Amino acid sequence: MDTHTNQNHPDNERGLPVGVILFFSLGMILCLCLMTTALESNHTPSLFISLALFFLCAFMVFLSVSFLVHPLRISPPRVKLGFAILISLIWTLSAWFLLNRTIQRRPVFAQTFWENIALVCSGKGIPASTAYNEKVGIHTIVPQVRDSVFYGKFPLNWFPDSLLTMELVLCYDARQKKVETCQFLPAGSMKRIQYELDVRLISANSGKPIAAHVFAGGMPDACPPNLLAKSGGEGDSTYGTSVNTNEVMNWLDGFVNKK
Repeated sequence: MDTHTNQNHPDNERGLPVGVILFFSLGMILCLCLMTTALESNHTPSLFISLALFFLCAFMVFLSVSFLVHPLRISPPRVKLGFAILISLIWTLSAWFLLNRTIQRRPVFAQTFWENIALVCSGKGIPASTAYNEKVGIHTIVPQVRDSVFYGKFPLNWFPDSLLTMELVLCYDARQKKVETCQFLPAGSMKRIQYELDVRLISANSGKPIAAHVFAGGMPDACPPNLLAKSGGEGDSTYGTSVNTNEVMNWLDGFVNKK
């Protein structure tokens, strides 16, 4: 019995490090995806967090490797730790360097740029910008504000390099449309509200509209038999689903990506 147990003991010792390597290798892949997203959007805090997590995952991987590779397996703990820290640091810096050189970034514009964009949405053109035309190709565009939900959805080649190369501005207003007022007996009422997005595509050069469209979200639930049966609402109202931004993107593509 003792001999049999001793023969299986080396396999048990190898099983845990191999499992740790596989688990944290997946973590490294996830961190690479996070780093890519952070670099594309120029979001420095997210980049630092993903780099730190990548280093920790790499450290666990190489520390586990040190328990499997024969020259390191018999080394003191400080040697294993030094090996894991050094190689993890090299891998982290290499990953950052390669991604930093290959990933395209969304441009970072100064506050004055966005102030000019706000003027375009109010109808005032920017003569220094590029006039919009119907030629085949990509016509550059920016949303009305930096923190717009569309900023992260625009393909990178849609963005201008500067105010001079900008052609279009996406302006929009979110609103709530009352579809119906539900009346209950003996007293009480509830509004059915649908979300809408009033979208306008404006020429940056002239400040004049190129196209406009109102996108509607999903319809709210039908009137319930009584107020107690109401679901999915807030207070005396019930709301439909938000506007699908992918529908807006498909609509924009016909103006921005001329074929």
